[in-house]
Amino acid sequence: MAHAVPRETRSTCPYCGVGCGVIIESTGAQITGVRGDPDHPANAGRLCAKGSMLHLTATAPVTLHSRLLQPMRREHRGAAPRPLGWDAALDVAATGLQQIIAEHGPDAVGFYISGQLLTEDYYVFNKLAKGLVGTNNIDSNSRLCMSSAVAGYKQTLGADAPPCSYEDIDHAACIFIVGANPAFAHPVLFRRIEAARRANPHLKIIVADPRRTDSCTIADHFLQIQPGTDVLLFQGMLHLMLWEGWIDTAFIAAHTSGFDTLKASVRDATPERVAQACGIDRDDLVAAARLFATSRATLSLYCQGLNQSSSGTAKNAALINLHLATAQIGRAGAGPFSLTGQPNAMGGREVGGMANLLSGHRDMADPRHRAEVAALWGVDAVPATPGRTAVDMFQAAADGAIRALWICCTNPAQSLPEQSVVRRALERAELVIVQEAFAGTATCAYADLLLPAASWGEKEGTVTNSERRISRVRAAVDAPGQARRDWEIVVDLARRLEARLPHRAGRPTLFPYTDAESVWNEHRASTRGRDLDITGMSYALLAQAGPQQWPMPAGTTQGRARLYTDGRFATPDGRARFVATPYRPPAEARDARYPFTLNTGRLRDQWHGMSRTGTSGRAFAHVAEPAVQMHPRDMARRQLEAGDLVQLTSRRGSIVVPVQRDADLAPGQVFLAMHWGSEYLGGRSSVGTPLAGVNALTTPARCPDSHQPELKHAAVKLLKAELPWTLLAQAWLPPDRALRAQERLRALMPQFAFAVCVPFASRSTLDDSAQARDGVLLRCAAAEPPADALLATIEQILGLDATGVLRYADRQRGQRRAMRLAEHNAELRLEAFLLAGDTRAQSWIQTVLQDQRDARAFGRQLLAPVARAPAAITARDQPVCTCFNVSQQQIAATLAEGTGTASQRLDLLQQRLQCGTNCGSCVPELRRLAQASCMAMPAPLAA
Repeated sequence: MAHAVPRETRSTCPYCGVGCGVIIESTGAQITGVRGDPDHPANAGRLCAKGSMLHLTATAPVTLHSRLLQPMRREHRGAAPRPLGWDAALDVAATGLQQIIAEHGPDAVGFYISGQLLTEDYYVFNKLAKGLVGTNNIDSNSRLCMSSAVAGYKQTLGADAPPCSYEDIDHAACIFIVGANPAFAHPVLFRRIEAARRANPHLKIIVADPRRTDSCTIADHFLQIQPGTDVLLFQGMLHLMLWEGWIDTAFIAAHTSGFDTLKASVRDATPERVAQACGIDRDDLVAAARLFATSRATLSLYCQGLNQSSSGTAKNAALINLHLATAQIGRAGAGPFSLTGQPNAMGGREVGGMANLLSGHRDMADPRHRAEVAALWGVDAVPATPGRTAVDMFQAAADGAIRALWICCTNPAQSLPEQSVVRRALERAELVIVQEAFAGTATCAYADLLLPAASWGEKEGTVTNSERRISRVRAAVDAPGQARRDWEIVVDLARRLEARLPHRAGRPTLFPYTDAESVWNEHRASTRGRDLDITGMSYALLAQAGPQQWPMPAGTTQGRARLYTDGRFATPDGRARFVATPYRPPAEARDARYPFTLNTGRLRDQWHGMSRTGTSGRAFAHVAEPAVQMHPRDMARRQLEAGDLVQLTSRRGSIVVPVQRDADLAPGQVFLAMHWGSEYLGGRSSVGTPLAGVNALTTPARCPDSHQPELKHAAVKLLKAELPWTLLAQAWLPPDRALRAQERLRALMPQFAFAVCVPFASRSTLDDSAQARDGVLLRCAAAEPPADALLATIEQILGLDATGVLRYADRQRGQRRAMRLAEHNAELRLEAFLLAGDTRAQSWIQTVLQDQRDARAFGRQLLAPVARAPAAITARDQPVCTCFNVSQQQIAATLAEGTGTASQRLDLLQQRLQCGTNCGSCVPELRRLAQASCMAMPAPLAA
């Protein structure tokens, strides 16, 4: 029998906008490994923890049990979906869309797509909506992350074109990180900042953020501003620059307009007023303004902290104002650099795949631009009225104005704000088509028609990263089952719809494409003469010369690394525009009823709604379960202890979640990671409806210019949840059984007032048995013990119903415990357990199971409701380094032996424990712990 030959395929990571090159290792139809591409200019071989684990999300069990593998249809809402063939599925979709268009008009259809699609996918979706259906109701989840950056660039510089490159990090004398946590959100880019600091110890770094994040570990100045005060901070910095003469009057006169109006608008932004309103020291404000203005080259890096705001565009423009006023733009190491959140949000903007954009960075409001696109596409016209943006689209569906929703590669039932409206929209729409790779997303539960899509490692096309660099995405293996590439699905359905629409019947197809390259070539033609001109690129060039930056017009041999070097901007008169941006507080004010500000953000090792990362227990090693973080002083005032369950409530909804201490938050603020949707964090409300995760709380208030919602700020209250009955169950299971168990357990979550279901991985890197097993955890709470039948079902799912399982039950007191043990290499291992009623023993029983300790000596203690661990057990905390499973306890013990500076202690950790020497994602946390150990050391006695 012939053995499959291992292959290597160059491609691009599907996570953040850094756009790292990867080399995919595969054998036959199976992806077996991944490593960084040393020849890719974005990452030079580096990968973060998420990227390093990509192959773990493409295993055979994950494919079999987590992926959509064939088209499925629900005969009616609430029914289980049933398989059908591709022809039947696409005919159902085309007929349904045609009927809704005929009865209610083209604007009764809405398309909601994704910054994770490839440029080719985006292009055909945009052409389908605007060219064939005749609606601008197509928007992307990029609306939730990048639309304020787009609007800010266009208002000030004239085009949606980040003017910088990653190499500017190497040339900067000052880096201003504001509204971003690249240590978590863009780890490979943060590695480059760390390298720049090592190469240039004089590099100054300023961080402005309401939270003291791991990105602050390299900061010379940390401005812990109050949430939403960014515009006021920038105004205060400009006021100081004007007062001290730190502006570049020659540059302003030669290359900008509107400065006098801006100057008048910041007259009252005095250092004293700004420092008080922002909650920072005046001296820190002065130092930040001085370093920004007077450094040889200042580079700003910013992300969702500026964008996800009801003043998002104003925040972006106010920051760009500082760069224009000081001429910190258009040269090496200087400029405003927006960090893209998704792998191809840039590509989607290039093709106009949003409700207010047209192909090639054209403006929908410009009749000439609409005519150009219509001519390119061969249609009579494209609609002139901007379509409904993301939040408005789902509100319109909830109100009945939009009757059909086609959702692709995104999970609005997890990610959009005000989930009650989103779910009402999905329930009310007459036709919901979900085109998706993963079957377990919350949105899939609402679909009338499920179309299985190819995913990372299975697709061909291109993506554009934050520095305008276009990279190839290549397939290493075929798509599993009947899954198809997204552009192919759209083209096939579009051709069927053409035949059903009277205005297209009998005419040549608008979708003549035979492969991804033919789609891309048409997109390339749409950029000719535009600011993003890529007519000098081709698939062949990208294959031969590697990733390229735009613009790269025909006749040039390489793209442009830096824009506006000649001082001429993309405005009609060539001058950059200062924008006077009055400060406005967040849309939702705190008050006596809702006294806390809820901030949301990323975890280090997770991605968006976790449809991919959530399939790997290793991704949960750093943060195992959801929790809301709160300042210790606020917890003490409310008599809360770490781990207590709290009812977290906004004006729109409520969830139950554990609380944790976090002294890096300011009092009056709480933080909950954006990833925790109802797939992982659930339960039921007091009126019996399922809880909808973190975005049940967030506000739909949005920026008037960008229409981006204010996901970073909501007023909330916290009350201790009185749920005395608790349950914790964990089990090791074969990978296929583990995934099935998660699916079944998640279906049970709404039967409890609080429930969490997540995977976990072994904490031991040496135990070979862990390679063939995955962990599943279920944690629940309720006001009263549930029925025995429900607990028996949980036991059956986790293999605790077998003969030989140790048991204890006291029905009267609501107590129940079960332990499954098995022999392994002369040891007795705990394979699964359930603690119900009294779960205090979890503190050490979890360690026995997850660290795979020999349980032979514990005997009856396993069934005893005692919190005190046996002498042989030391409870182990979560790993800091997931590559080498190094815990905080191990790090603290090593640091206690160390001396010298924080840098020297970091070196000691890396040498002795290896932590931080692989992907490097944990280095900021290691540095923070090393810095804390230096501060904790007593001062030497005087001689």
